Amino acid sequence: MRKLNFILIALTLGFVLVACQNSEKKEDKSSTETQKAETKKVVVKEVNWERLDVDLMLKDYLKIKDELVKDNLKGTGKQAYEMIKHFEDYNYDRVPEAHVDFAKHIVRDAKEVAMKIESGSSLKEKRKHFYHLSEIMTKYVMTVEPDQPLYEQYCPMYADNRGASWLSLDKEIRNPFFGSQMLKCGEVTKKH
Repeated sequence: MRKLNFILIALTLGFVLVACQNSEKKEDKSSTETQKAETKKVVVKEVNWERLDVDLMLKDYLKIKDELVKDNLKGTGKQAYEMIKHFEDYNYDRVPEAHVDFAKHIVRDAKEVAMKIESGSSLKEKRKHFYHLSEIMTKYVMTVEPDQPLYEQYCPMYADNRGASWLSLDKEIRNPFFGSQMLKCGEVTKKH
C-alpha cells in the first residue's frame, strides 16, 4: 500500500512539474510575442495634406488620429498642440450662416478637449480624450459638410465594450483607440 501511495504521489508531482514547465514556456512565448508587438511599427498611409481640400480643424483631428494609430505619445501631443494653435484663427466662412453659432460651440469644445489630449501623460489618457474629440468632430462634419469624403468608423470593444467611433479619410480600418494592439478592429458605419 505504501508503494502505491508513493507511486501516486510521484506521478502527481511529475505531472505538476511538467505542467509548470509548459506554462513557463507559454509565458516566455507570450512575453516574446508582446515584445515583438511593442517593437512592431504601425504603418499609416501617408497623406499629402497640402493637396487635400480639408479644413485645418479636420486636418488636425485626422493627424491626431494617425498618431494614436501609430501609438505615438509625443506625436499625438504635438498634433493636439497644432490643433489648439489653429483654433485661434478659425475661419467660419466654411460654415453655413445658420450654423455659425453652433460651430463656435463646437470649436470651443474641441479646443478644450485638444488641450486635454496635449497634456495627457499616457496613450490611454490621450485616447480617452480622443473619444470625446471624435464625438465633437462628427457633429462638426455634419455641420460643415466637407468636400472630401470621410468615413465614420466604429470599434465595439473600446471602453469595456461600450464602443467608440472616429472619422477617417480611408475606408481601411486603422483603429486609434487600440493602435498596434488591435489595429484593424472596427467597421465603417457611415460615409459623410
